[in-house]
Amino acid sequence: MNRHLQQSMEALTRFREQVISARRQAGYLQKDLAAALALDAETLSRKLHGRHQAILTLQDVKQIIKTLAAWQAITTRAEALELLGLLGFSAETFSQEEWNSLPLSRLEQAVRPSVVLTTAAGVHPVRAVTRTSSLLPAATTPLIGREQAVQVVIERLRQPEVRLLTLLGPGGVGKTRLAFEVVRSLNASFADGVSFIPLASLHDPALLLSRILEACGMLEDANERFLVGTPRTGLDLLIASLTQDERLLVLDNFEHLLEASTVVAELLAAAPQLKVLVTSRGVLHLYGEHIWEVLPLELVAPCHLPDLASLVHIPAIRLFVERAQMIKPAFRLTEHNAAAVTELCTRLDGLPLAIELAAAHIKLFSPQLLLEQLRGRDNGQPHQGKTSKGALTFLRQKTRDAPERQQTLWMTMDWSYQLLDHPAQQLLTHLGVFQGGWTVEAARDVSLGEPQLYEEMLDRLEALVNQSLIVHHSTSEHEGVQEQPGRFSMLELVRGYALARLSESGNMEHVQRRHAEYYLALVEGIEPDLYGGGRQRAAMRSLEREQDNIAAALAFAIEQGKAEIAQRFCCALFLFWGRRDQAEEGLNWLEATMSLGGEMSLPRRRKLVLAKGWLLMRQGAYGRARTLLEESFNLSQDGTDPPTKAFILRTIGESWYLQGEYAQAASSFEAYLDMYRTGEDQEQYAHVLTRLGVILQLQRDESRAESMLSESVTLMRAKGQRTKLFIALAELSNLEGSQGKLIQALEHMREALLIVQEIGYRPAIGPTIALALIECASYLGRLGAPERAAQIGGAAEALLERRDSVFPDIYYRRYKSRLEELKVQAGEASFALPFVFFEMLSSL
Repeated sequence: MNRHLQQSMEALTRFREQVISARRQAGYLQKDLAAALALDAETLSRKLHGRHQAILTLQDVKQIIKTLAAWQAITTRAEALELLGLLGFSAETFSQEEWNSLPLSRLEQAVRPSVVLTTAAGVHPVRAVTRTSSLLPAATTPLIGREQAVQVVIERLRQPEVRLLTLLGPGGVGKTRLAFEVVRSLNASFADGVSFIPLASLHDPALLLSRILEACGMLEDANERFLVGTPRTGLDLLIASLTQDERLLVLDNFEHLLEASTVVAELLAAAPQLKVLVTSRGVLHLYGEHIWEVLPLELVAPCHLPDLASLVHIPAIRLFVERAQMIKPAFRLTEHNAAAVTELCTRLDGLPLAIELAAAHIKLFSPQLLLEQLRGRDNGQPHQGKTSKGALTFLRQKTRDAPERQQTLWMTMDWSYQLLDHPAQQLLTHLGVFQGGWTVEAARDVSLGEPQLYEEMLDRLEALVNQSLIVHHSTSEHEGVQEQPGRFSMLELVRGYALARLSESGNMEHVQRRHAEYYLALVEGIEPDLYGGGRQRAAMRSLEREQDNIAAALAFAIEQGKAEIAQRFCCALFLFWGRRDQAEEGLNWLEATMSLGGEMSLPRRRKLVLAKGWLLMRQGAYGRARTLLEESFNLSQDGTDPPTKAFILRTIGESWYLQGEYAQAASSFEAYLDMYRTGEDQEQYAHVLTRLGVILQLQRDESRAESMLSESVTLMRAKGQRTKLFIALAELSNLEGSQGKLIQALEHMREALLIVQEIGYRPAIGPTIALALIECASYLGRLGAPERAAQIGGAAEALLERRDSVFPDIYYRRYKSRLEELKVQAGEASFALPFVFFEMLSSL
């Protein structure tokens, strides 16, 4: 092993050990980390050890650090930078927007203070409690999945600058239970104890003062603190009682008393040693308020189930199993029911209350039957969502000591809904039609009777965020400036409640129609950028973000028999479906749309025929595709704009090219160049030059081939898409390699592969990446570096193992030829790729 590779593997070892240490201290398993990276544990292990051709990519490293930060397994930016530095990365690996967004924004800039109370002289002496703390409820069940959160909240409360901390979250997420556990641990840390004050049953904000006095045991002796004849109010009494106290007040369920929050501010101002912990669905909006969001329990994707031994430790799964066993001791998590339990917990958003309500039915309903109950109560309209009023009322409990608002999920949601004013209630119900989130603009256009001013809608959305009914997501830097306020979403349970309310209002179809019209206008506005140019990548990202909404809108159009709307959706989306490797889904939508019948204009018919042909080509059905593409071209002879005709010609050429019929491909490509040589789309023009350059090389006209490939690279560097520049560079490198210009070929291939590192792996270019790797390895073998050649060849072979796209014959034949050459050159060298592959590129 050469020195550079040995150093890299040593760095990987130190990185792996630090990750394992941090993960274990946070109480998480290797399976948990693998799930966060959308990998199985075995693949992650290979990546972390640099074994068996596994690559730890830059995106993997970033996701590992983000996951550790989300788990609070690392708590300072210095720890994150140390992990980056071990692999040779800098702080700039994360954009400033990423550093400023969750979870990285939680990382402290400096080392956190000690978790014990300290003074300049050392450990703070804990005085004996001079007053009796209010009795804290004894725990009757173990707290699950909140161990780390308990420690973090305790640490926050011990920080001198944190005097008001609000545990914020939706109903049923477990705010009260978390608060119980925190105050039990902190009781001895406050000289005058902890006063736990439940407020759910208090309906008059004016009675808050007396409730606090009563809970603190101060109501009777408060008068003794005043001189005879001194005027006094309830607030005066409370301040007089608490002004010298070192006490923690816990105000539980404060969301319906927010107008009394000024009382909390006045108490904190008058009692310098007082701290207040609040549980609430809404923010208090007080100066100095610190917020800790209580999130749903951790889940695992139903499509990536770990083994049973690991699955049972996933917090949401563990909660269901343990609560089910309290009612039915014989219940066990098995291979037979694991998938149903996982999907059930996922549909319930990981909310502890919802999971406990479901587990309470385990005597009569197996997990699969419970799941069917939820699935069967969506009114037969899958595009509306997974949960309806029936599901929210089905999950109920008859526990006598549970608050009424927690007897059913419907009551839990309704408690929050009733705290809203009418405009906010209406907006919440309308937002239920969105799937996968929405923007401010979308909410403004889809909701009925809502303000037209952008700022007013933003204010209303912020109010719902502050009531824990919807969630705000910041926009990442790479997503551009078009969505500066970010996106919003809601839990599926909240969405089910909103849809049920919308259905009751009689406005469901009207709002859904506005939703479909908005997203039709969106996709038709974006479609021109899908054909190429500098805005193509941004256009693809925009549609990716809205994919769930688009699917819901298209499903609504088909269900309602709106043939024209469905046709327009398919015409605007076929390029997106194909480039996202969703050709099968696109063809299914096309078939459902065409089955609606209805009148169709000639331009739309031409476009739909083109769409089907293009999607079939993406599936590798070149002959069937070409028949449709030629039909579309024939329909384009009269009155069709030249760019559309040029696109069809180029696509016909691609179908011949990928099938290995190069003479026919060249004919179509040359016709394209004649038609579009002076066009504005230089990117597609350059891509056709690349294709013709390859054909000329196969025809042994290397001079013209080199001229076309060089021109293509020049045009692509100037304004082309990075993916197509990668292809052009790889093909130019291949030509140079065949001419014996190995150093020049290696440099161009290095540039091409660094583009892959930049843009990430994509199935659509997977075969080209594999071919680029094997050709790069071939050059190294011919230059006398067989060990490194074998390593890179191993990368190509590993990539083929995960192949999830069509491998055209033209690439496969070249790949197999280079592979055989490489095996001869490398001899017995092992084909194994360590994580440092892209580091090695810098030394090529």
